[in-house]
Amino acid sequence: MAKVKGLSGTSISQPWEVITEFDFTGASNHTFSDGVAHSYGGVDWTCQNLANFGTSIKFINGTGLEIVVNGADTNLGANWYYLWMNCPVLSASVDDIVSDYDASDTLCFQAILTSSIGGSFTPGDGQYGGSFLVMTDGGWGPDPATLPSIPGDATGHWTSVGMYNNGDADHTLFYTRSGGTTGATAGPLHSQDIPEQRFPTFYEQVFLPACTTIMSAATTGSGGGDITKFPDPLEITQFRSSAHKQQTYSYQISNMPGGTGNAAPSYDLRPTNLKVGLSSRVYDASLPATMNFTTVFTKLRVLRRPRYDL
Repeated sequence: MAKVKGLSGTSISQPWEVITEFDFTGASNHTFSDGVAHSYGGVDWTCQNLANFGTSIKFINGTGLEIVVNGADTNLGANWYYLWMNCPVLSASVDDIVSDYDASDTLCFQAILTSSIGGSFTPGDGQYGGSFLVMTDGGWGPDPATLPSIPGDATGHWTSVGMYNNGDADHTLFYTRSGGTTGATAGPLHSQDIPEQRFPTFYEQVFLPACTTIMSAATTGSGGGDITKFPDPLEITQFRSSAHKQQTYSYQISNMPGGTGNAAPSYDLRPTNLKVGLSSRVYDASLPATMNFTTVFTKLRVLRRPRYDL
């Protein structure tokens, strides 16, 4: 549990309640198909975008949640980027995970993962492998009838923390992005190059009320190896960024706190529509792609700041 120092020097606990932890290595073998829900850990998990942008999404007992994207299986625009929502993704509704989730809650989503890159490619040739932890309202992918046009579906809102590598052994890029339905407000970006080809082993989003999120990522833990145990929320600093996912001006949000309405505010991302998604992709601006990318998510943990309701 994280500690901070009070004025007297006494440590003050910063508590978080663990709502649930999904250990995907314990799941029974299962191969996902687009749009078909599968229950694990008491929650329905649904795959999207696999047919157009991926190769397979599987629970593999003893291994975890494996997302494989062979370049030959992807269409143009495979990315969580700007107006794009075109990556293989496995998601679950947050209000199914946190049964009493409401707009006063601060939640934390943490994922432990590994990735590997392969196939035939040349660093710098415009192919990029990557993985993501995404918070979304459920918007996904293009209408298959429009393929291979991009950007595809622009009907969803989301925030993502992820990475990409073009096969270059000298660096990997961490980045965060917010996406949405209009070009004027989609696409804020913060990125950071890290030395060497070191893929993330940890992602985190601390999701606060009203669509604000603090996102973190890391390749290694304090001991120098892969992160295999969950750290305390907000402890990781190798890469950190914040974002706000709201495309409507405050005065246009119905039932804005402090107003006269009694219903929940109409934020873009809210308890009634928020989903957590795990994703991976191979992007190539000019097909065919030849890079392959495999991501294995081993664990996902969801925490909440304790409530002090009066």
